[in-house]
Amino acid sequence: MNLPHQLATELVRVTELRCRYEGLRGMRQANPEPAITLMNLAISAGIEAFGSGDAAAMMDAVQQLKGFTD
Repeated sequence: MNLPHQLATELVRVTELRCRYEGLRGMRQANPEPAITLMNLAISAGIEAFGSGDAAAMMDAVQQLKGFTD
C-alpha cells in the first residue's frame, strides 16, 4: 500500500472513530471531548499533508492517526 493510500485509509478510519466518540457526548461517565479534539487536530494535519504531497508530513500524519485505537 502506498503512502497516500495509507493516509487516506487512516483518515477514514479515524473520522469514523471520532463519530463514535461524538456519540458519547452527554453521558455522565464519559468525557470524550479531549479525544475528539486530538482527533480533529490529527485529521486536519492529515488532510493538509495529503494536499501538500509532502511525504514526510504524510508519514507523520499516518503515525499520528494510527495512535487512535478503539
